[in-house]
Amino acid sequence: MLVHDHMTPRPITLRLDADFKSALKVMEQHAIHHLPVVDAGGNVVGVITETDIFKAFVRMHDAVPQAPARR
Repeated sequence: MLVHDHMTPRPITLRLDADFKSALKVMEQHAIHHLPVVDAGGNVVGVITETDIFKAFVRMHDAVPQAPARR
């Protein structure tokens, strides 16, 4: 059994300059959890996953100072 026999011939991809909101929208529309990321020439330069986006959101949220609770 070869990878070629089971791979997606024309995968859904995401451009390198896309934002996280766009990535999540594409993932939701196609019920997928990861996307190959391509440069302007269509060359795969990486993969983005829902987990990657979630981790970045958590790191960003943790870096924002929280207002003190009101009493």
